Amino acid sequence: MQRLLLYLILHVFGLGLAAQWPARPDTVALPFRAITINDGLSQGMVQCIAQDRQGFLWFGTKDGLNRYDGYTFTVFRHDPEDSTTVRESNISSLNVDRKGRLWVGTTTGVDLFDRRTERFRHLPIRHPRGDWGGVGQIQQDKNGDLWVATSQQLVKVTFAAPVEEGAPLPAFSLRWYGGGFSTVTATRDGGIRGASGPFAFRITPRHDGPDEIDTLATSAVGYPELDFNGLTVLEDSLRNKVFGITNNAIVEFGADGKQWSVLYALHQRAPVLQSHGAVLDPKGQLWLPTFLGLYRFDPATRHLQLVRTTDPAIEHMAGIMKYALLDQGGTLWVGSSGYGLLKYDPRMERFNKHTDGSIRSLWPMQSGQLIVGRSSHFFNLYDIRAGKYLHVVDRAEQLIADADTLPEGFNYQCIQDSDGYFWATSKLGMVIRFNASGTAVRVVRPP
Repeated sequence: MQRLLLYLILHVFGLGLAAQWPARPDTVALPFRAITINDGLSQGMVQCIAQDRQGFLWFGTKDGLNRYDGYTFTVFRHDPEDSTTVRESNISSLNVDRKGRLWVGTTTGVDLFDRRTERFRHLPIRHPRGDWGGVGQIQQDKNGDLWVATSQQLVKVTFAAPVEEGAPLPAFSLRWYGGGFSTVTATRDGGIRGASGPFAFRITPRHDGPDEIDTLATSAVGYPELDFNGLTVLEDSLRNKVFGITNNAIVEFGADGKQWSVLYALHQRAPVLQSHGAVLDPKGQLWLPTFLGLYRFDPATRHLQLVRTTDPAIEHMAGIMKYALLDQGGTLWVGSSGYGLLKYDPRMERFNKHTDGSIRSLWPMQSGQLIVGRSSHFFNLYDIRAGKYLHVVDRAEQLIADADTLPEGFNYQCIQDSDGYFWATSKLGMVIRFNASGTAVRVVRPP
């Protein structure tokens, strides 16, 4: 409770924070869509997200592993009477390795999902002193070895032979690193980065022989309180940049991987920015799901924004975020702490939504405006730049004196000819011509 109060004080009042952190952060509202237990999700707390090579999305919750095909969920839960089910229903970590296999971390250990049988193979990890903590992260290095981080230990799993789906797990050896390795991230060069308490490290793994471990400096001139606990590393391969997100800072690593510079920092050690499930989008922006909400950071401008939803009915879901993933199609998925998923497709911002009913036709005008055939109106002139309708005629009868001769509407198709006249058609073959002022009306009826 004391920790929660500290978070709230920092968030609301901005006490003791550096000038870079505004007391009232800049906000941006985006059109998220909610996916909840009403849509088939097994439980609302989404703790981890992954996407496999087949395109399936996987969501780890406190009550089962969910596979999503875009329409329906398939839920995998622990069955104490079936040893081939997932070892525990509280799913805390997911990782799709270099060969497309799905590794599943729970509060009691690690499983491998067999796609052919849809069964789980349990990795029998035992610490010499017993409990080694719930699995926080699973990563694979360039040698194919697994690195599993928990709240208490970091363990490296080295297999004696290649892991094959559909076959028993091969023999393996374990190498333990104590001290509470809270996070690990695999980088493109095959190395491992992470944090143990306030200290950051970089590991060059060896399949045979001791691993090379470099401990990184945790302070810099002007930033004596920088806390690397919870370090998550993101790589921007397009711009050749490597970023680190810590409890209270966003840093950029140099070419040697050891030196770093601060892009954004708080002078407090409270884990306001801590984000194990952060992602980087094609524009180079960082999306940080945190205890205080979802943040978007632009490294080029060093601008941090608090992300809200445009729909007030789901605004409560954006309060406490757990994990984020950018799928193969560019859609952002964010898991919340108890409410389910938020889904955001950046491509939807190109569209302007109108509650018009059915749109039956579109026709570009000579002026660059747009004629819209709406089921609810006869004539609709839309200004693309202004994003609004300039001229609307509700019914064709407004243009014609003998309205009784028009038993039907003219909202199926409307075009403009080279002389500037508008021509509207109906489903029974009747045509009406008129000009922009609503005069020069001519009605053509079928024989």
